Amino acid sequence: MNKKPTLGISACLPGQPVRFDGGHKKARYITQKLSEYFELMPVCPEVEAGLGVPRPTIQLRHHLRRLPNPYLETQRYLAPCPEQLALRSYLT
Repeated sequence: MNKKPTLGISACLPGQPVRFDGGHKKARYITQKLSEYFELMPVCPEVEAGLGVPRPTIQLRHHLRRLPNPYLETQRYLAPCPEQLALRSYLT
């Protein structure tokens, strides 16, 4: 039998309590239907970056400040996240 392709999904979708409020967003369609066709890889970048659960909400805002190298700035936060590195290896 062929190995199913890996699909990265938010860790709260299969029911992991990783949301800012300590809850989840379990989606039966994801866990039942998509898992028939894909190997699901739950990822929560906030938790893997060291943010706790529960945690204050994160708001994305447009900033006028330009980073000299946004890629390096992102890597600084993702560096301690081995799960992110594993997911990135599937995408490259």
